[in-house]
Amino acid sequence: MNQTLQGTAKPKGLAKIWREVKRPFRRLSHRVQAKLSGLTLQEYERHQSFLSELYIREDGRVNLSLLTTDIVLGCNLRCCHCIHLSPYRKGYVPTEQILHWFETWRRKIRPVTIELVGGEPFLHPNLSAVLLETHRIWNDSAMQIVTNGLLIDQASQDVFDALKEANFHVVVSDHSDSTIPHEKVVAGCTRLNEKGISYELRPSNAVWHVKHQYERNIPLPFQSLSSDAWRICSSKRCPSLANNRLYKCCVLASTVEGVGEGALSSEHWKDALTCSTLSADANAHTILQYFRTQEVPECSICPNKIIITEPRQMPPLPIGKKVA
Repeated sequence: MNQTLQGTAKPKGLAKIWREVKRPFRRLSHRVQAKLSGLTLQEYERHQSFLSELYIREDGRVNLSLLTTDIVLGCNLRCCHCIHLSPYRKGYVPTEQILHWFETWRRKIRPVTIELVGGEPFLHPNLSAVLLETHRIWNDSAMQIVTNGLLIDQASQDVFDALKEANFHVVVSDHSDSTIPHEKVVAGCTRLNEKGISYELRPSNAVWHVKHQYERNIPLPFQSLSSDAWRICSSKRCPSLANNRLYKCCVLASTVEGVGEGALSSEHWKDALTCSTLSADANAHTILQYFRTQEVPECSICPNKIIITEPRQMPPLPIGKKVA
């Protein structure tokens, strides 16, 4: 029998009172668990929310709180510690390829939120069509796009029209510093506001979570115990769709796909290449179990403790140079 959504009906009478009585104790329990995990309370509760929204719906599809997809691989910035490894990747995913993935997986999963990311998604040459078709395919999901905001002010009218028609929420990740003018980010937000498009500004210019280490500006994996890396992972609620396959998280997706593109060394990142992914013939119970599973051996490529660093831009790669 299919599992159905729990807790959608509003509690009445004693049930409602009992829920309110339990609330402070549940919150205290979350604080303790977060402390033991080395996570912030917000990160811990996000993962708990992800698990609570993971179930098989009455229509047979698996409910996911979030699904991310890189629609552009490269970026107009070269942020050190970018978890999508965009400084080393190039190009964009063709529109028809993105839509084929979405049409295929629409029959298998139902994300509460679809998040288009990159790289820098505003570099996609056919962005308006991607926005409109994404909304058409995932018509019962919330739409979100994440951008550094530097190209919004230069976007064509059809992109603004598509953002509004498809009801996209724009997350502007502010990377401004001494080399990146904050005024450009402000100009982008002003245009969104003028067009009546929902947006939020996230400060990404203060601290970054480290996901890999560097040697002469070359990204390299950590060699952690998988259980330790999983315990403090902030990407637990980030399923990613790439190359028509579902990945457990965006870090593994970017790494494995980056190796496949020739952007990263297969020798350096060999410990990530054994990760299991889901193909479109996976059934609902397989998908459910895949995302309920905790650490996998490939978690070892991430750090075993929370490492915070200041954001910085890296120098461009010399022409013709490949990551060793």
